[in-house]
Amino acid sequence: MLNKSTQTITLLSAIALCLSLSGCAQDNPVAASKLHGNDESFAFTVTLKNTSDATVLPSALAPLAWATFTAGDALFKTGDSATSGLQALAEDGDPEGLIEGLSTALSKGHLTEPLAPGATTTFTFSARPGSVLSFASMLVETNDVFVGPEQNHVDLFDGRNEPISGSLVIALFDAGTEVNQAPGSGDAQAPRQSAPNTGAEESQPVALLTERQDGFNYPAAGQILAVTIEADHADHEHEDGEHEAAEHDHADDEAHDHDHG
Repeated sequence: MLNKSTQTITLLSAIALCLSLSGCAQDNPVAASKLHGNDESFAFTVTLKNTSDATVLPSALAPLAWATFTAGDALFKTGDSATSGLQALAEDGDPEGLIEGLSTALSKGHLTEPLAPGATTTFTFSARPGSVLSFASMLVETNDVFVGPEQNHVDLFDGRNEPISGSLVIALFDAGTEVNQAPGSGDAQAPRQSAPNTGAEESQPVALLTERQDGFNYPAAGQILAVTIEADHADHEHEDGEHEAAEHDHADDEAHDHDHG
């Protein structure tokens, strides 16, 4: 029979062994099973509503640029210098250069009209698990402020490959390419400038507007634009229905052949 000292040593050894093994249950929970395959495509609809009419800065939003990427990529990145395409979008509301210059996008596009205060619009695209969405639109009554996803992009699927739906968290960003003037009144802002790209230049990295500290007051991004996304399972369910129908027809054919046999 083991004495108390031996029992204590044995117990401590067992605990140490458990902690050192990767098979301990508490350290290695079972991974959640995937609900959808990596090659399954889903349709998404994004709805945009310009809500700035209820703020102190009613402002149109320039035609929005959007693109989908594999995880880790985006239309813009906080801390990086703005590309020439992002500069054209943020200063003058022109999305074409930004979209045309994308070489890593899985899909991309832009709206063709500005979004006036109080107006609503949508755009659609398809994506597979592992994809992210990034978008950007100029706040027209500013020099180079634009709105986009708070984290630069949005994960379109969760860890189980389930597509997301609901409201998206957005933020205001400063492109860092033109000196800010008082929002809604600057003579180098798009509605009042004599020509594109006429404001005083600066060279700073893209940053959250709240971190720029230019001394001006702006509404919060969520007060300017409401963004929601919905995943459409219809195509996926339709494919499942076709597959089930094919199996049913095949079973009927086998039964028919058996009866004739």
